[in-house]
Amino acid sequence: MRRFCTAALLLALLLATVTTTAADQPHNLTTSYSYVPLDHFDGASSIKFRVRFLVEETHFKPGGPMIVYTGNEGSIDEFASATGVMWDLAKRVSGLIVFIEERYYGKSLPPAGTAYRYLSHAQILADYVMIITSLQHSYFGYSPSDNSPSPPVVAVGGSYGGMLAAYLQRQHPQLITVAWASSAPVLGFATTLEATNRTSDFYRITESNYHPKCQSSIKEAFLELWGALTDEEARELFRICPGDGDKGEGVRGNLIGYLQRKLSDISELDYPYAVNFTGFVPPGLFLRGSESRERAVREAGGILWHTRAI
Repeated sequence: MRRFCTAALLLALLLATVTTTAADQPHNLTTSYSYVPLDHFDGASSIKFRVRFLVEETHFKPGGPMIVYTGNEGSIDEFASATGVMWDLAKRVSGLIVFIEERYYGKSLPPAGTAYRYLSHAQILADYVMIITSLQHSYFGYSPSDNSPSPPVVAVGGSYGGMLAAYLQRQHPQLITVAWASSAPVLGFATTLEATNRTSDFYRITESNYHPKCQSSIKEAFLELWGALTDEEARELFRICPGDGDKGEGVRGNLIGYLQRKLSDISELDYPYAVNFTGFVPPGLFLRGSESRERAVREAGGILWHTRAI
């Protein structure tokens, strides 16, 4: 019962409105490494390699939780620079900030030539359990062999990282108090969505982030792009270099696919502070509106690639 109340309290704090930004927070992350088995489930294997993790103690006080970002497909430095909410949460609950890098990414690389079969959810989660358990001992003086309750741990992740956070809590409920799986398609695999006729859910959600006027302008622009423009007109309007976009579905088809991806990326990166995660996105992007249909699409499509929107 006590653990349930702790989880409920932490979850309420996690979902509270965040008012500060990454720029307001001091970033005093220290880098450490932990040796982990290449194969956690083969007792005969002695191969180990280092997994990187970042720690910040600025807001940590006795009794506070460990807030762990479950790193996903990329360098952990990038996720740390784009996840200012970790500092917001740590300040609210006097938490210890931890970012763990996923194996095979950044500086957490196994020996050269290692097969990708060791890049699995099971192996990744086992890495995280090892590191979290070690940090519990270092910062809380706790050991799994103790009879006392495990110190509270909050797992935080976004997208695929959110899936890892959810899986970690589900498989290790005695270790992970609560998980915040942000924008995590835990059940959103393509086959599942097709079976339930929900393949448009993703675009419906990302579209809702845009201002209604911008939504309308973009929809009309896509219709005009398909119906009124030739491939050459589209090439001129969007300044596409000669020869680019000719293969497959042609200039318009490839352009629409590109714009859909970039419009989705921008919606996902709608932060109150500037980020340079998959490309530079300015703060408060969705406070802006675009009246011109062509301008709306061209601006949104160009931001992530540093192209000039006219």
